[in-house]
Amino acid sequence: MSSALVVSGDRLFGEAAAAALTEAGWDAAFVPDGLAAVASMARSPVDALLVLGETVPRLGAVPLVQQARRRWPATTVVVVGNVPEVGAVVLPPDASRDEVVAALGAEPAAAVDEPARSRDGIAVLAGLTQRQRVVLRLLVEGLDMRAIGVELGLSEHTVRTHMQNLYARLGCHSRLELVRFATSQGLLAGDPPSSG
Repeated sequence: MSSALVVSGDRLFGEAAAAALTEAGWDAAFVPDGLAAVASMARSPVDALLVLGETVPRLGAVPLVQQARRRWPATTVVVVGNVPEVGAVVLPPDASRDEVVAALGAEPAAAVDEPARSRDGIAVLAGLTQRQRVVLRLLVEGLDMRAIGVELGLSEHTVRTHMQNLYARLGCHSRLELVRFATSQGLLAGDPPSSG
């Protein structure tokens, strides 16, 4: 039996979609946000990932798809909604259950090898919270977690949480990758290091 993970910010819609996939013969589960999807797939990879809608809490549809394509290239990724071309099968919001099931059963698209760049990368950076942008800018300036905490009046644990969210949102796996990504995008030069 093929396995699928359904991601949606709308719990009722997401659970209904998972139930419909189960009826269609899939072993389907639901998670309410992008970070939960990444964590779930890290624990137990699935055959297919179904992203419902353009706005997925705690990560966003585009960065979620990009990360899934890089980390799990054998997983078929399907997005139902109006999103830019992201290396996944994109279906219109009014797609039927049969269309979704057929797309989930298709071969995965070619893997995305690089973190999001150019227009997509700028969109990803623009989607960060102000606090995340400030933490990222301070990382680029060479500050470690402790120094960032002192600069922003945050605990080291809170800074670590911001960094974990940055890793997930930007599809990076190390501080070096975060810095490279940020500098390749011209990193939001005017952001003040105040609140966010």
